[in-house]
Amino acid sequence: GRYGHMTVAPDGRILMSYSGNNTIYAIPAAGGAASVYLSGSPLNGPVGIAYDDAGNLIVLNYYGQSITRVKPDKTMEVVVRWTNGNPRTIVRQGDAWLVGTTSGVYRYNANWQGERLLTEQSDGVELLDDGTIVTGNGATLISRLVPQTINGTAKIASYTTAIGKATSWLL
Repeated sequence: GRYGHMTVAPDGRILMSYSGNNTIYAIPAAGGAASVYLSGSPLNGPVGIAYDDAGNLIVLNYYGQSITRVKPDKTMEVVVRWTNGNPRTIVRQGDAWLVGTTSGVYRYNANWQGERLLTEQSDGVELLDDGTIVTGNGATLISRLVPQTINGTAKIASYTTAIGKATSWLL
């Protein structure tokens, strides 16, 4: 097994995931020995962990290829049943989450609906202050995903023109 990730809880404790035994440990804010915070199903290889604004712990399950939300009362709910790859890292992006997996980078909205941003393996994902997403595969590739503004009206006009030309060519 291996350790996955660490995060700071709203009460100041440090939480640390350990995928080898499906456990998340808590270390008191003042220091001291770690104790079991969560263990067992639906955790399945917990790695990346982070807190949302409501105090829910978000857990990436590497082996389960899923995402679990843990409420402050420790009830667990699987919010994403299949991440299309083993999730590794999670970073907040406004109201959304960026998740790096073995099959790419995904953005999940507040309702946990995902969109793929990159198809390359992601061993880590970070969000820069300017909105740029940086990810790497741990060996040979570092990618920058830069936000772009798309002029929807211009795009629709160009598609309409292309469709018109194709239609006239076919007829």
